[in-house]
Amino acid sequence: MTDSSTIQKAQHQATEEKRDTSALNKDLTLTKLEAYFKIGLNLNRAVNQFNEKLRSDQTKGNRLTEERIARSTIQTWIDADEELRQKIDSWKDFPNILARSRWIQELHKGDWKASKEWLERREKDEFAPRAEITGADGKSLVISFDPALQGIIKQPEDYDDPASVPPTQQPAQDPQEHSEVQSSYRD
Repeated sequence: MTDSSTIQKAQHQATEEKRDTSALNKDLTLTKLEAYFKIGLNLNRAVNQFNEKLRSDQTKGNRLTEERIARSTIQTWIDADEELRQKIDSWKDFPNILARSRWIQELHKGDWKASKEWLERREKDEFAPRAEITGADGKSLVISFDPALQGIIKQPEDYDDPASVPPTQQPAQDPQEHSEVQSSYRD
């Protein structure tokens, strides 16, 4: 005869073994995905790249020893574990950290290009490149159309339905009317 406590102990032990295997699989899966995250891939792309590599290895005649990873499984793990989410975020940030580190190394070496880039990004008001589009001698641009195009371009009054006039061809609002509308909002 089997004792009920013995059955319960066996069931408990089986459950614990399943948990241990599940945790092992989770850790192993995340270890495999880490390299994909560290090259800056998001979750979808990391899982897709991993699964594509598995598929590629299998078509090359290699025996498939791993199972494909489901993105939804990883997302469930991330949603349930804030520490895991932060770890994956740090993996995804690895390329940025590496690039910053190399940039700083170049600054310390005296590389003027790295210094210029640093200033353009960190001291934008003073060093960021600006592109101004002006006419000759800094005057306003004058925009005109070739007269040959005049017959091609529809005028607002040429449309049967005023609602079908493209916004770029809407008649300009009366400036006086516009200022009255604005002043009513200020009150």
